[in-house]
Amino acid sequence: MTMLTKVRNIALAAGLALLPLAAHATDTVRLESRLGVANASAGEQMYNASTTAKTDETVQVQLWYHNMENPDSNKVAQNLKAKLQLPTAAGKTQNINGTISADNGNTVNTNATVNLTPENSRLEMVPGTAMWRHNKGTNEQPNWVTEGLTPAQEQALLNGGVVLENAKPCFNFEATLTVKLRVKTDIVGISKQVRVLGQKDWVTENTAKSGDTLEYRIKFQNGGNTVLKDVQIADTLPANVTYVAGSTKLANGNHPDGVAVSDNLTKGGINVGDYAPGAVGYVMYQVKIASDLKPGSYDLKNVAGVKVGEQMKFAEAHTKVTVEGPKECKPGIPVGDSRCNPTPPTPTTPVTGGTGTSLPETGLEGAAAGLLGTTGLTYAGYFYRRSRKALTSALRNQ
Repeated sequence: MTMLTKVRNIALAAGLALLPLAAHATDTVRLESRLGVANASAGEQMYNASTTAKTDETVQVQLWYHNMENPDSNKVAQNLKAKLQLPTAAGKTQNINGTISADNGNTVNTNATVNLTPENSRLEMVPGTAMWRHNKGTNEQPNWVTEGLTPAQEQALLNGGVVLENAKPCFNFEATLTVKLRVKTDIVGISKQVRVLGQKDWVTENTAKSGDTLEYRIKFQNGGNTVLKDVQIADTLPANVTYVAGSTKLANGNHPDGVAVSDNLTKGGINVGDYAPGAVGYVMYQVKIASDLKPGSYDLKNVAGVKVGEQMKFAEAHTKVTVEGPKECKPGIPVGDSRCNPTPPTPTTPVTGGTGTSLPETGLEGAAAGLLGTTGLTYAGYFYRRSRKALTSALRNQ
């Protein structure tokens, strides 16, 4: 005799009616569940509360459930429903939630974590991998089968839940639902190169002259395992250069020789379309270096950027320009200035004396000027005239 029968007999003997709440409590089913993850690509065999995975690896998720009621209770979980909730945003830590519920049972939530590298990764269910293992036989004669969910059931599993069965009590009727998730990563790479117009080789650093025309080449590549949608390319021009209108071209698998695109590359950027895994594209354009640069050294640093969703990366190229000023013969005096080669003074012809012993009448004046300077010239003339008069007087008196 079951406990329920005893309770009913006692109630009837006492002339009492059972409360509806008691009857409802008797029909309630207790469920339990557990969620586990394993890196199938790494060969993990056991399901754990967490695992790690890299780009393109496969993680298997298992949602286990069980009707905890006694085998002879006949308490069946009506319309047992299973649901998986995957993170919608990319991130290093991906928390997966599993839910089991029934019309007449409790709701059980359980979690597992997958740590991803690189950080801008996410998990996507691999279509056709949802498998349900359960007992289609009896408690005494189990018949374990594994069935694949239909595409509609897989979609329901991730969106609100999918009804699987009316789950009977006992561990012989425990069941598992497994799905495979692949690590998806948006990876975009970018590089930048430059060359003087007419040259052959592309480089990241070069030299140029004032007035030269430069060509820039931006390379971008899908290095992940997802389709990169609406790839954006933008560029910022350094000072002292001017964009050459109509020079921007896009080259990719659809246009290997390049096709002209918008001039908005340096005015907010351009959309270069969608790119499958491994696809490569190039954006090329020209600028002209100012021809009136003042003497000095210039580093023309050009920066390009690529944006996919919230992911952005940058690359740069450098061009060095040196403008020399006029050469100087002296500090501050350029070569060619008249001050570099001043006119030399006219040489003075020296005075030559006669062959006799007497001096010319102007001899003393010249000598005085040479010895005393012009300020002593008056005194020299005075003494010269006195000596001349004295000499004349002396001759007359002889």
